[in-house]
Amino acid sequence: MKNKCWSCSKESSKPEFFCIHCGKIQEGVETNEFEFFGMKESILISIDKLEESYLRLQSKFHPDKYINLSEKEREISTIYSSKVNEIYEKLRNNVSRINLILKLSGFDNYDEGKSFDDPETLNEIMEIQEEFMFTDNLKIKQKIKDKVNKMIKETLTDIEKYFENNEYEKISKNNIKLSYLEKIIEK
Repeated sequence: MKNKCWSCSKESSKPEFFCIHCGKIQEGVETNEFEFFGMKESILISIDKLEESYLRLQSKFHPDKYINLSEKEREISTIYSSKVNEIYEKLRNNVSRINLILKLSGFDNYDEGKSFDDPETLNEIMEIQEEFMFTDNLKIKQKIKDKVNKMIKETLTDIEKYFENNEYEKISKNNIKLSYLEKIIEK
């Protein structure tokens, strides 16, 4: 399928963000979030590389760069710039990135609102959460945060293994656990 530039009307063989003939920004280029950021679909990502991609994309698409160009170019750049911000936040957050991977993998049991069904682990998480909430001692709070961060790393490592083996049900279950753990740290 040929793609036609809105500005010069020349065709290209694949969708590009910028026309290969006239260089004008193009609308409607669809890619998944990882492709948009030029990243491999992965559970564990480099936040530094994510930020590099974010800055590179914002420098390409930021509306200020198009201020003296046509209305159409300003509109397209605003859409892409907003998309860059939205994708950055989604990829930066462990839980939303993993939910995205489940969705992209076609996991048919994908449900962000699904509850956690491991009573033993849930009790452990709730005990940690209560201990964290009801202490004013900063040293104890830090100790709890360290413990939770360790649990988060272990859970992410488990999820990565499940991803390598296409075990989406286990990914989903552990991602719910991860969301509970990360909520403790956010407080």
